[in-house]
Amino acid sequence: MRRDFYIILFTAILIAVTGIINIYSITHHSSPHWLRQTVWLIISVIAALILFRIDYLRLYNMKWILYLFTLILLLMVDIIGMEGGGARRWLKLGSWSFQPSELAKLTIIIIISSFIDEKWKPEGWDTKDLIKAFLLIFIPAALVLVQPDLGTAGILIIIGGLLMIISGMRRKTIFYIFLFFIISIPILWIFMLDYQKARIITLLNPYSDPLGKGYHILQSIIAIGSGGITGKGFGRGTQSALKFLPSRHTDFAFSVWCEEHGFIGAVFLLALYAILIFMLLRISFYAKRRFGSFLVLGIVVMFIVEITINMFMVSGMFPVVGVPLPFFSYGGSSLLVSFMGIGIACSIIWDRITRRLVQ
Repeated sequence: MRRDFYIILFTAILIAVTGIINIYSITHHSSPHWLRQTVWLIISVIAALILFRIDYLRLYNMKWILYLFTLILLLMVDIIGMEGGGARRWLKLGSWSFQPSELAKLTIIIIISSFIDEKWKPEGWDTKDLIKAFLLIFIPAALVLVQPDLGTAGILIIIGGLLMIISGMRRKTIFYIFLFFIISIPILWIFMLDYQKARIITLLNPYSDPLGKGYHILQSIIAIGSGGITGKGFGRGTQSALKFLPSRHTDFAFSVWCEEHGFIGAVFLLALYAILIFMLLRISFYAKRRFGSFLVLGIVVMFIVEITINMFMVSGMFPVVGVPLPFFSYGGSSLLVSFMGIGIACSIIWDRITRRLVQ
């Protein structure tokens, strides 16, 4: 069972190294992004190894401290955070920066997993339970939305919501959720910023503004399609090299990978993600306690949601919301939190290795 952790860790490292190679292909002529990402990878692997050996039940006991700490960090971002790309999402740490909204994903998983463990109802959640859980999710999501970061705020809500749904729902509760979703759409539209509305409208018809709001999507589709079966070769992607594709080392890194390595490269990357997710799901069955099982499921949900949104986004099937591809896109905060998630998930293995009695 300890072997499972090393398989998971090796797979994640392989995806990250593939991402660094991709980043090098994109930016080595202009900036040392690949080198910074390598440093973050080393830090992230160390973090995963440390968390792997820590009793995951400590997270259960520290959940409110972690929750409060995350809220404080998000408030600091809203007040004194570093601006970039029209948003305030980072805290400056010397020459480095950190994005607390990434940490909020793990915090939501921990707090909702503990909620499910403590309030468990075999017959399913009622509306009162869902309101309590929603408030726990909504507070950090609202602080992220203010930055503004609609993509990450949405992911926080999706992660928490899916965990509650997976743990069981009454039919009446499902109806109320559906009704709330329908009612909230026009309300959310009213409070959305103009550029966020434009991204959704552009998704329906990117050719309506090919040089403006639809530019990102169209250039990404061109990059993916031009890769064909085998791709154009390492460093030979024209959309990337000629800088037609914006955010090519962050949100649209997968587009560059497809252009240079084609359908075969895309399948290779998807296979690695499939192995990672399958192995993590195996871990969820090792847990002796409901908290541990849902902790791993939450991390799996986080990865699946991020992978799906990013790949749909760059393929023109989802609005451009600034969601990086886990382990692969440039970004130290995302990489660190992803590896922390692996370390936390795999720490559950120690229940079986050491035969600890979980109360």
